[in-house]
Amino acid sequence: MRQDRNDGSVLRIAIIGMGGFAGEHHRAVQLLQREGECRLLATCDPLPERFAEQQQRWQFEERSVTVHRDYREMLETWAGQVDVVTVAAPIPWHAPMHRACVLAGVACYLEKPPTLDPDELESMIDLDAQAPGKTQVGFNFVGEPRRVALLRRIRSGEFGAVRRVTFRGLWPRSQGYFRRAGWVGRLYGEDGRLILDSCPGNAMAHHVQNCLLWAGGDAPDTLTDPHFAGEPDAELYRANSIETFDTAFLRTVTRNGVELRLAVTHAAAPPSENIETVHCDRADIEIATDTTIRITGERGLEIVPATDRDHLTENLRRYFRYVRGIEDRPVTRPEDCRAFVRLHHSAYFRSGGGIDVDPAWLEMSGPHEEDDTVRRITGIRPAFDRFLAADDPPPRPDAPRAVPEKPATPQDTAARRAGKYRQVPQN
Repeated sequence: MRQDRNDGSVLRIAIIGMGGFAGEHHRAVQLLQREGECRLLATCDPLPERFAEQQQRWQFEERSVTVHRDYREMLETWAGQVDVVTVAAPIPWHAPMHRACVLAGVACYLEKPPTLDPDELESMIDLDAQAPGKTQVGFNFVGEPRRVALLRRIRSGEFGAVRRVTFRGLWPRSQGYFRRAGWVGRLYGEDGRLILDSCPGNAMAHHVQNCLLWAGGDAPDTLTDPHFAGEPDAELYRANSIETFDTAFLRTVTRNGVELRLAVTHAAAPPSENIETVHCDRADIEIATDTTIRITGERGLEIVPATDRDHLTENLRRYFRYVRGIEDRPVTRPEDCRAFVRLHHSAYFRSGGGIDVDPAWLEMSGPHEEDDTVRRITGIRPAFDRFLAADDPPPRPDAPRAVPEKPATPQDTAARRAGKYRQVPQN
């Protein structure tokens, strides 16, 4: 629960998860514990024996960390003894785990995205309004000091009005990435709940949230207001054997008139790229993760140097300040995810779902081991160049396409919600 005092108390922590990105949570909390910020009391995973080596590295025995197999058992065991629970589990389990934390009366740090279902998000927002300690969603870059300072300058009008915001994301991902879990790239779970896992919804979600923030201009409520000037134009493709999509051309206009263009893919050859660009009346600003920020304006080129800050550790540190009562609110609340979730959902269902890329336009790269190979779309980089520079709606890539047999529709979503679903996996 939230500490309404500025006493620098050591916060008591529990972590849901040990595999995947949960390992980063353990690493960050271990560092913060060394600094006296917190103490890890417990963690959980359905198969903790798979992480024996990691438990040694994280010094569980020396730190007296208790390991559970089920998050509900962990919350019940440590009721009243834990201040913060971090949730680093797969997306389909975020909502039930968030609910369990809130009902247990503990502050929750929830990995991004909170959900990709707008209706489920609203339920989470309603629930969080009753929580003594508000949830923080783990969009890592939003609170980065360089970006916070840059956003203040943009909103002050220093560079003139924001006209266009773009993101270019090329993140090659191997076959093993898409096979790592049963929910990856899925539209619905076995329980009928919407998953809608995709590259902009999951891996590159940090950047999409950033772009919405830049596009907000001087409107601080842009993220909580999910309305845009119109429905997004989107062309969505899949090069890999998934249900949703791994490549997207997306264009929309925010309610304050800023054009937003996103070009993202997991089906590209190296090197990886992630570049956010903010086009203002008097400057163009280019932001690449962990490198310099370049501002080209009336005074020439300004370079904002990179820092060696660890984004997750700093995000947790900021949340701990909120839990202690030092800061007024978490950096990113569930309601601050409305625009992100609505944009992603609308793009998928308005486009009719992803289109299979014809195999003639696919190449394979990487080692001979199947899980390490990357499917890449021929000509995807120049197609992104044209789209991000153009003034017209998203073009289809220069490749033959196979139209999906039965595109998903909003009516399909409603029909599934009307059915009787099996219980959600709990851990």
